[in-house]
Amino acid sequence: MNLFDDGWEKLRELIGYQAPLVFALTWRQDAGTKTLVVFSWIFSALIWGAIVLNLSPFVRSVWVYVKPFHGLAQRTLFVAWFGWCAVIGILLFHRTKSIENHVNNRHEFA
Repeated sequence: MNLFDDGWEKLRELIGYQAPLVFALTWRQDAGTKTLVVFSWIFSALIWGAIVLNLSPFVRSVWVYVKPFHGLAQRTLFVAWFGWCAVIGILLFHRTKSIENHVNNRHEFA
């Protein structure tokens, strides 16, 4: 018997969506990543909003208002998560390239 057989598997799926929040919290002290951190905070809020809307079927009084737009809430979660992944990946790639260029230029003049 699995410990998480009673509905917890759905909540475990939410762990990965916390990546923007964790990124923003862990990189906030690095001055060179301010754009990445602000972007992560914004997308963390979007993702949490979409998660709350997706969990609204558990609250009947809220579900009445969300039901007609539930598909939109699911798509928002999808777009916010993969949008954050794509943009963070591109920004980190460019940051790495600029650091490499800076290091290579410094070695040329030494």
